[in-house]
Amino acid sequence: MADFKKGTLIGIKKNDKCYYYLVLSEPMFFGCQWAYAFHQTSIHLLSQSEILSGYGEGFHALIDFNLQLDEFDVYKIGEGINIEPYRMDMNSKVRIDQPGGGHEWYIFNQKLQILRKQKTLKSGQMNLPIASGMTCVDAKQLIDKKWRTEQIVEEEGQGQFPI
Repeated sequence: MADFKKGTLIGIKKNDKCYYYLVLSEPMFFGCQWAYAFHQTSIHLLSQSEILSGYGEGFHALIDFNLQLDEFDVYKIGEGINIEPYRMDMNSKVRIDQPGGGHEWYIFNQKLQILRKQKTLKSGQMNLPIASGMTCVDAKQLIDKKWRTEQIVEEEGQGQFPI
């Protein structure tokens, strides 16, 4: 198992490219952990100060660090890091496609309890993180695309993320 403690900065390297994540929660939701995925990548592994200097662009995501992790070299770059600048003080969203077409948006609190269901997102909800788990491979693809949580997949049946 590759469950990381909250406040752990990890680097994942594949094919001479490093990706960086700051773990923001203990394991939850089928083993996924909330993490901040930095858009910053590098050829060589960066230090903690190089990654955390300034608030780097990126996105919040529920990442399953257990699936497909054997495809990467994994490095613990730092532990006990102050997550306050990257913390999620917000709800999250997920789009559920309905049988026969259409969809509903579910809005969750931080404990992933359903707060409400609605047909469309309201003002300010586009930026909410998506409460649907992804693998490290998915996260890597989204980092490469410089994806942001307000970039919504519109087409029914195409999943939560533009992968």
